[in-house]
Amino acid sequence: MQINNFTKTYSVYSIRDNTNQNIYIGSTQNLTSRINTHISSFKSNNSSCSSVKVLKNDNFTIDVLICDLDKQDAKHSELNFINAYGNKCVNNNKPMIITLKEYQQLYNKRYRDANKKITVIDSYCN
Repeated sequence: MQINNFTKTYSVYSIRDNTNQNIYIGSTQNLTSRINTHISSFKSNNSSCSSVKVLKNDNFTIDVLICDLDKQDAKHSELNFINAYGNKCVNNNKPMIITLKEYQQLYNKRYRDANKKITVIDSYCN
């Protein structure tokens, strides 16, 4: 099924611990669902997300920082907000701003380059 004139948009949001001002930054296409996931995972003690660090005092504020972005712009904006908040930001992970294919190509190139250097050193030593 195709819906005319519909574009998926993303938002960048924050969850701030009001007791210590620490902040979690995230991006999502469905904010309500994502926030509900953060909270329900925290309450069930079943979360590996670093958002638990700002939810644990049960005194938090949720804000939309920017909205109506495409996926790539949302990831870039999320990363910029994480970096801007510095050590107040509790995120353990940063968003990947390149595609998986680009990452694999970069990884493979670095791997090949590292092995070339090793080969050259081994040849020189013998």
